[in-house]
Amino acid sequence: MDPGTYNVLWAHGTQDSWDWQYLDEPLEMEADIKYVVTYDSFGDISIDEVEDSSLTGFTVLCCRNQGPDELALSLEPSDMAGDE
Repeated sequence: MDPGTYNVLWAHGTQDSWDWQYLDEPLEMEADIKYVVTYDSFGDISIDEVEDSSLTGFTVLCCRNQGPDELALSLEPSDMAGDE
């Protein structure tokens, strides 16, 4: 996907009980960086950045679910200009 600033929404549990939440801050996704979202066994979310030159100017979001239940993610472009 194209680099840029995205709001990350996440939900967990069974699909019929999802309560979508935003991460605290938008994610500034840069070119040639792989972002790995981990949902851990305590139900917490973390994001690690890994350089990956094979992305050739693009970025990618990957997920690792080690949590106690299902995880769903959604990205929406952030209008950072409107925040100034």
